[in-house]
Amino acid sequence: MSDTKLYGYDEIPYFSNPSYLTQPGHLAALAAYFDLQTPPVDDCRILELACGNGINLISIAQMVPNSSLTGIDMSEASIEEGQQIINALGMKNIVLHHMNIVDIPENLGQFDYIIISGAYSWVSKEVQHKILEISRRHLAENGLLYVHYLVYPAAYLERMSCDILRYHIRNIVDPHECISKARSYLGKFLEIAPEKNTLMSDVLKEYLTEKNDDNDGDLFHQHLVAQSTPLYFSEFIDQAGQHGLQYVADADLFKLQPGIFPSTAPRQYQSLDIDYIEMEQLADLLHMNIKRDGILCHEHVTLNRSPCSKFIHQLYVASLVKPVSPNADFYNSLAVTFKTVVGKQITISNPVHKLALMILSNHWPQAISFDVLLADIRDTLQRNNKNIIESLELSDCLMYSYIRGDAYLHQRALLLTNNVSDRPIASPLARYIAAHQNQFKRMREYEGATASVSNLQCYSIRMEKLSALLLGYLDGNHDHAALTDIMEKLLIQENSLELVNSEIAYQKLMHLLKVFAKQALLIA
Repeated sequence: MSDTKLYGYDEIPYFSNPSYLTQPGHLAALAAYFDLQTPPVDDCRILELACGNGINLISIAQMVPNSSLTGIDMSEASIEEGQQIINALGMKNIVLHHMNIVDIPENLGQFDYIIISGAYSWVSKEVQHKILEISRRHLAENGLLYVHYLVYPAAYLERMSCDILRYHIRNIVDPHECISKARSYLGKFLEIAPEKNTLMSDVLKEYLTEKNDDNDGDLFHQHLVAQSTPLYFSEFIDQAGQHGLQYVADADLFKLQPGIFPSTAPRQYQSLDIDYIEMEQLADLLHMNIKRDGILCHEHVTLNRSPCSKFIHQLYVASLVKPVSPNADFYNSLAVTFKTVVGKQITISNPVHKLALMILSNHWPQAISFDVLLADIRDTLQRNNKNIIESLELSDCLMYSYIRGDAYLHQRALLLTNNVSDRPIASPLARYIAAHQNQFKRMREYEGATASVSNLQCYSIRMEKLSALLLGYLDGNHDHAALTDIMEKLLIQENSLELVNSEIAYQKLMHLLKVFAKQALLIA
């Protein structure tokens, strides 16, 4: 494969995707778990290295208008595209620089949150050390560094799949032809691969299916061009230590808690007498984690590795965990089965815990303060002649849900709403992306979905064309009557229904607006 394809970033843009795990509110709550008080996210300084076209950083910027954000990327085309979006949205709190990471000047300043979500595992070990050196220099006293990276042993699958694809396109120079040939090969491979074969072929088939769903930028830069440089978790910890940084936790905290191990593992695990670093290394081996989202801080910062749930009292909580049965009883100790946002089922018996999840799901996607949640539960119990609870009982329940990944914690309330106002306003970034799908090419078509936008929680939301078209009109200038007229025209234009009138259009409009609210697309 020609080395000239290493310089294809401007020809094949690398699209950064929004990531909830990089949200400063999420990171600050995670730090609070370990008694680390980080700067308030309402007024903080954020740096993203290798930011691509800045979509992730822009997603964050619109939620923290009083903070300052800086993005750096070596692709001039990506920076220009990101700047175009920033200008179109009229954002004043974010700036992007065309620059190689290793050329960052010492006078760039200090940052409370530094994000590295794409580059670390696609550069040499020498550059990895340079990135950590630069990050330590520019990280504020109580700041947090987020690093996304690939880990062994599961990352051997990544390298194997890349080698297969690279071999198939080894004599092709043109980047676009590389992508086309690779996709053709992937399609043929997945079509002729036997349903069942060896364990390795089954795993490889699953992995290549996932790669076939990647956008062109991801496929080209992460799998066809750059040779990844994964490392074991323990190696990453050693690297960080060499640069005066210590490990806090994985940003995806719940996947590494003891509860994820088989039922017999905790006892056996405790008998091993190993520390938390070795515990997480073992988690990678048992669960074949291929990616990690490490959070680091300065080595002199004191962390509490045995936290008490009281830390939740200062935070905001969100959850979309709903009971499976509509007749669930929340006021006794009978077990109730809930379904989480990712479809898994959990069983809860504690009435306080059950009530908390019910109230939080009613508020979703907004996060409410611990004090407000506590007051709501006490009021509900009092109206049903039940005993009043203590705050610690509630925080213990929430901590259990948090480390399981069933509840989300934030440093403050989010600038979104679950109510549909008379003149609804959708995220400006989501409206922009929906209107420029041909420019972004952010996704391939999935089961009728034709658009993918960034919501106010920094997640990608897939939607049908009709929804994407409507989203563009949610700018606060159209009331329900005007939006009904627009919806009627859109339904006729898209031939969605054989019979269209104002009543049908209004019903469809209100349905979609409520969906948008639940998808965290509407601004408060």
